[in-house]
Amino acid sequence: MKLPVIARQISHLTDARYFAALEVDYMTYDLGASEDAIDEVTYHGIAEWVEGPKTLIENPPHRNFGPDVGYVYGYPMVAEEESTFIEMTIGQLKTLESHPRGNYIILLEDKEYPGAALLTALSKYDGTAKFYFQSEIYLTPFIQFLLDDYPTMGIVFCGSKEEKTGMKSYEALDDVIELLEEY
Repeated sequence: MKLPVIARQISHLTDARYFAALEVDYMTYDLGASEDAIDEVTYHGIAEWVEGPKTLIENPPHRNFGPDVGYVYGYPMVAEEESTFIEMTIGQLKTLESHPRGNYIILLEDKEYPGAALLTALSKYDGTAKFYFQSEIYLTPFIQFLLDDYPTMGIVFCGSKEEKTGMKSYEALDDVIELLEEY
């Protein structure tokens, strides 16, 4: 992939294998209380089969997952180290007075994409903080814009439920993945 990629909310082996084969940088597992969360036993069972991507735990029940595991927290938590990821909206990002070390997952509303001015402002934090954009719909011009001008910023894909155990279509991601692989 030509951009850094996070695959979020992995809840079954089908998604884990698919995203690992794409060689994404990170895979996240939600261990909280949300509808899509999984338990620790399921997480360990999936992670045992996956090699390559770094592991991130969302809503961790504890922090005893080992030194190679990072964590995702919601804003207003602060990223104190490089393995910490903070999830926030563009509005929340704009209100920050300083940008600490770490990584940010920026949630975008439908067709709400950061303009060049915001990306230019974010780029001055290169090396200190990294920014990953998450959207339900990725428009080709936005991905092309990142590839051309901001390749250090990344995007987020989200896992979802299987149609049947072991069966799932990834057709909705085909165009974006093709662009990321061929560029």
